[in-house]
Amino acid sequence: MRLLNTTYIIPALALAFASCSTKDAPEYVEPPEDYCLTDLSWRHPVTVSIIDDDVLDDGMTINYESKADQMSRSIDEPRRRYVVKVFEPSTYKLVAEGVSFSKDITLSLPVGKLTVVVWADYTTKETPSDSYYFTDDWTELLLVDRFPYTANDYMKSAAWSRIDIALAYNQTYIEIPLTQIAGGFKLISTDAPNEKVESIDVCYNTAVPCAINGFSGEIAHTWSDCSFFGVTSTLANGDTQLCYDVLPVGNTGTNVSVSMTMRDADGRIVAHVNNIEIPVKPGKMTRVYAPFYSIREMHPSEVPGGGGVNINPGFNNEIVIEI
Repeated sequence: MRLLNTTYIIPALALAFASCSTKDAPEYVEPPEDYCLTDLSWRHPVTVSIIDDDVLDDGMTINYESKADQMSRSIDEPRRRYVVKVFEPSTYKLVAEGVSFSKDITLSLPVGKLTVVVWADYTTKETPSDSYYFTDDWTELLLVDRFPYTANDYMKSAAWSRIDIALAYNQTYIEIPLTQIAGGFKLISTDAPNEKVESIDVCYNTAVPCAINGFSGEIAHTWSDCSFFGVTSTLANGDTQLCYDVLPVGNTGTNVSVSMTMRDADGRIVAHVNNIEIPVKPGKMTRVYAPFYSIREMHPSEVPGGGGVNINPGFNNEIVIEI
């Protein structure tokens, strides 16, 4: 009976492998639920090759009319790191994982149906470990810095991708292109700088996206009451960049609203603008142009009719937004 059982088992295994494989890796087509199930007992080395363009683009243009110390990291040589996780599709049970500075990561994978997810971000550490995003919970890839909130830092950018495949026994290579999952904005003043300005405070009026769902690529969590200080720099055309931020905005992007206040050395308000609505798209930097040094809208702390604010009715405070 032992010999008879072996005789039947060997052809059955051969048939199972044949049903999950062809000479060339097939295009994935959703099979019946009981067909080509993941066999965790049979594994072979597979290289996941990641295609990554980590540049945030400039892009389209729209118009919008508007009615102290920098808490940013200091990075000399930031490094891009890659996290690959492979799951059993029906249960999301972790099958294999790897993390590296290299875009090619080799894992031991089983044949059958698999979900492969890739995450790319930056790290300031010597090893490819968490620096800007926590990656221990794949349902919530969360920004590290909440208090104080970190802005003016391009290293908050990240990319993501997911593929569902039926891995063949003779397939040893998977190529995965990443898509940008973060976007950002810049506030740029088009008028002459005011020498009295000592600090620029930027406050989010809406909740700020701070985490990505690693399975869907969508925003998983937001933070409220976030603010940061601006850091100025003079651009080639003479405009002044006041600040910028990079946010995890998911596959489709989102809108944020910010207010900006400029103060002198004594803390008095020199300029203020309320509720700038900014669309933020993945992979793009939205540039917001306005004569910010000259806009003096009423600050929420000021009492209407209390005096002290002179408004020029002929002043053009148009805000131009470029995506």
